Amino acid sequence: MRIRQITEAPPMFPGGTGQLELPLPPGKGKAPKLFSVTPVEGGGYAVIDKNNKVYGTINSKFDAKLAKIKLDMDAAKLGLGTPEFEKAAAQSVKDFKLNTKELDLQKLKAPDKSSPAKKVAQKAGRFGAYVIGMATKTAWGAILFSLIAVEELMSELDGWANAYEKSGCNINDPTVRAYTVKIRKVLTGEIIGLGAMIATGAKAVKTLSNLLMLLGPAGWIARAVAWVAVPVAAYMLGKALANTKFVDGISEWVLGGMLEPKVIRQFAFTNCPKESIYLETADADADKLSKSLKIDAKKDARQGLKQLISDDPKMKKIYLATKKKAKAGEV
Repeated sequence: MRIRQITEAPPMFPGGTGQLELPLPPGKGKAPKLFSVTPVEGGGYAVIDKNNKVYGTINSKFDAKLAKIKLDMDAAKLGLGTPEFEKAAAQSVKDFKLNTKELDLQKLKAPDKSSPAKKVAQKAGRFGAYVIGMATKTAWGAILFSLIAVEELMSELDGWANAYEKSGCNINDPTVRAYTVKIRKVLTGEIIGLGAMIATGAKAVKTLSNLLMLLGPAGWIARAVAWVAVPVAAYMLGKALANTKFVDGISEWVLGGMLEPKVIRQFAFTNCPKESIYLETADADADKLSKSLKIDAKKDARQGLKQLISDDPKMKKIYLATKKKAKAGEV
């Protein structure tokens, strides 16, 4: 398991509390795609909008992606090009330390089309890299997959795709189902391991808080970290990430976000033998898997959250305070 050293931790989304100010309710993980990150000749990455306006450059691709996510959210909330957006964007550019020196658009590298995502997805041996690459385009994926090791996860995803293909794309094949369980277990182990970051200080606590606010089944925990002080957030995160049932729910939600029906359908219709009887039900089976993961995620996370409240008076106190604030529309 690899966890980033805190000196490498991504910058926090700006805000009065140090938390990500979401224009969407907690748990809505996809940011609108109005901005993109593009390599620059000589090194570094530029953050540009859909009209090819360059907002700045930075050496770290990950930092550029985080700036992109924040600008996407500013635009979704205020409207791209409005005076309010321009003011918020200027602050975001400053907070993320983007270099605003005038940049010739000709120096932006064209996207590498030698290995388009569609072709990558067509091969079982590259399925894991494709799926994780797609997930990193979401707000939650950009943070999560920068913090955990992905090598074992990619290997198990490749195994899933290989078993799925060999079975004639039978999603209920015992080997395929076994790989699904293994992938969830790998995710659970990696996410539990993130708890080790908490002891390194406030920056790590804020990083994990921002991540949790983007994960669907995090429930009242996601709302609580938006307003509590850093020491309280650290306590909450430590308890939550040590609760296997809660983390199982998070893992199932993440897995559902990776094995989306459209990803499975694309793989099936490219790789399945045309005579396979399972090809006819590939669409329906992919949808069933997605729904099943969502149901399990909600059930397990809710059970874990109940345990946190019943087993710890401090957590119960935070829960009741958060519930009161939510009712008043404050969080």
